[in-house]
Amino acid sequence: MGSEMELPPPQNERGPLTHHQIFSDEKSLKALFDVIVNPVIIIDRVGRIQAVNPATHQVFGYRDYEIIGQNVNVLMPEPYRSEHDEYLQNYFNTGKAKIIGVGRDVVALRKNGEEFPINLAISRMDRVDGTFFVGVVTDISLQKKSEQDLKNSEAKVEALFDVIVNPVIIIDRTGRIQAVNPATRQVFGYTDDELLGQNVRVLMPEPYRSEHDGYLQNYFNTGKGKIIGVGRDVVALRKNGEEFPINLAISRMDQESGTFFVGVVTDISSHIKLQRELRVAHAQALESQQEAEAANQSKTLFLANMSHEIRTPMNAVLGYAQVLQRNESISTAGQKQLQAMIRSGEHLLFLINDILDLSKIESGKMDLNVATFDLSLLVKDVLHILKPRFQKKQLEYELNYFTDKIFDVQGDEGKLRQSLINLLGNAIKFTDRGKIVLEVRNPKPEHFLFLVKDTGCGLAPDELAVVFETFAQTEEGRKRGGAGLGLSITKRQIALMGGQLAAQSRAGEGSTFYFSLKLPRPSGEKKVNYKSERITAIRGGISKRILVADDNSTNCEILVTLLTPVGFDVAVVSGGKDVLSELQTSQFDLLLIDQAMPDQTGISTIEMVRKSFSREAFPIILLSASVLESDVESAYRAGCDYFLPKPFNVEELLHSMGTLLDLEYDKISLEATEIHEKDVQVERLDISDEWVSSMIAFSESGNIDDIEEMVEAFEPTDQESKNFKHFLEDRIAEADTITLVRFLKKLKTTLPGS
Repeated sequence: MGSEMELPPPQNERGPLTHHQIFSDEKSLKALFDVIVNPVIIIDRVGRIQAVNPATHQVFGYRDYEIIGQNVNVLMPEPYRSEHDEYLQNYFNTGKAKIIGVGRDVVALRKNGEEFPINLAISRMDRVDGTFFVGVVTDISLQKKSEQDLKNSEAKVEALFDVIVNPVIIIDRTGRIQAVNPATRQVFGYTDDELLGQNVRVLMPEPYRSEHDGYLQNYFNTGKGKIIGVGRDVVALRKNGEEFPINLAISRMDQESGTFFVGVVTDISSHIKLQRELRVAHAQALESQQEAEAANQSKTLFLANMSHEIRTPMNAVLGYAQVLQRNESISTAGQKQLQAMIRSGEHLLFLINDILDLSKIESGKMDLNVATFDLSLLVKDVLHILKPRFQKKQLEYELNYFTDKIFDVQGDEGKLRQSLINLLGNAIKFTDRGKIVLEVRNPKPEHFLFLVKDTGCGLAPDELAVVFETFAQTEEGRKRGGAGLGLSITKRQIALMGGQLAAQSRAGEGSTFYFSLKLPRPSGEKKVNYKSERITAIRGGISKRILVADDNSTNCEILVTLLTPVGFDVAVVSGGKDVLSELQTSQFDLLLIDQAMPDQTGISTIEMVRKSFSREAFPIILLSASVLESDVESAYRAGCDYFLPKPFNVEELLHSMGTLLDLEYDKISLEATEIHEKDVQVERLDISDEWVSSMIAFSESGNIDDIEEMVEAFEPTDQESKNFKHFLEDRIAEADTITLVRFLKKLKTTLPGS
């Protein structure tokens, strides 16, 4: 309880005073009445309010003149209000009371009409002038428990002491205990006889016990008190020797018999325990947060390393595929097969980028990567990627698209591509025969409707209602495998892009999944479509000297093979430290530096070069299999002029070099209209039955080499026969012998004599 209860030197040598002696005049009663923090209400036997203390005004909102003389039921809501007078009458008739002498939780009513819960304790007080009842109210909605003293007589004080739930201790100026209430006995474990007349320091542990009398003496000498009139957290001592934390509030009472102090004690053990638990919980939460951040950092590092490990071999695969594409001796079918390989590799890169995005979406968010792309090329690529799956199940597929021309839009190409692949893949999984159609409509400018239609097993109404929920699977879905996540993820991706995925379906008749997106047309300078053209040479016969720094011989070979025919003179070093020595002995127009090298990184190499050579001396392009934003930012800060992720597109590399070196190129167009079966007018073809029969035989046996040889030898004479040859080359490139056999048998029926 601390030294704060220390009070002045002895004044009364006759022993403890009685309640009558302490509260022997109106002044002392008024002092006690004013310090009680709980509302105290005194009523007569008919329920009329005779007196209230200041706390009553604060809690209920009434002034004295508004409630003195009023029935106390004005402070009660229904049904207590109607029952109150009957309760009083019954009490006087029978002598039986439900609440007098004890406490009870009820509901009270403020002046503003607000109801609130209270604990009501009532004591009966019989006086010469009549019977009165003293009610002490504790507002339990605020969980505040206070003590109340009454003011009229010793009976009022006793009634108050009996109902206050907090310990109340009255001491004289020497520190001796003059009065305690029942709560004091319960909390500290002493009887009245054990406490009355004792110095209050008996309730204090050391060092407060030894300091207490000195504190009292100092207070009376100087008039300065640390705790009088305020509250303070200290430590108290029970009879059994247990120390416990309390909040101690002390008020001074000056009366004719002397100076007294009223101490109100609140046991804050549970509060301290709660604070301790909160501190522990906060520390644990902070530790968990730090562990989560460390785990997230580890995951980001893992994903970055994984991306690097995948991109490095992919650079060789796609690099050599681009080298082979530039080999004019490769047949048309071979070129198409290389293009299919490159498309699949590029789609894999999109997936790798999506995995890297996971390091950014711990909060459940995904980022949109908005860029300009060719929508026409995207939808065609999606079908090319899935062609092997269509062919494996012998399913027909069709693209209904609103234009055959390049159609640039702005949006998240990767998420749109993955959404279409997921929907088409789902359609393939649930379709065993028939056809799957991808339809793209452009109903109004910048608005596009995407539909995936199938002739599969379809969905019942109850299945359709939950098909987009996470882990939701139909019975058919469980049979065919999967985790029930594809449609849920696709729906979220489309929602992120501003669209909404929906479906129509009937069991046994197939399904249509569809969504619309707003994809604005790009403004300003048109984006270069690297896939629509091929750079063949630097215009004007100019030659530029390039220094390549890369320890991977495969990467170096790819760069030399791709750049030399265009007109670049390429020199190679195997490490970052060799770059500076090479620059000091030879002159170069541009540096191509790889990020991952054994002696030092590409970024540190760029920093080293820029300290010796200005940016005007030559531009630098950094090639990197690490594509984290932090790596890109570091590269540009170091002095890099262009950052190109691996695997790189050779046309993009050449365009960036041309921009940095102010070069113009000679180019050839790679645009070609895809020929579908409906574009071939078979009845107009002049082909022999023997030729068609041989083609059918080779196709049915899967002899692609002989089929390709026959098609290469075929010489078209008009546009119809050109379309025919182009259609056959597409089927050979995709090894689609099923479509080829069906088409050739249909063709055979149109030949003369069939």
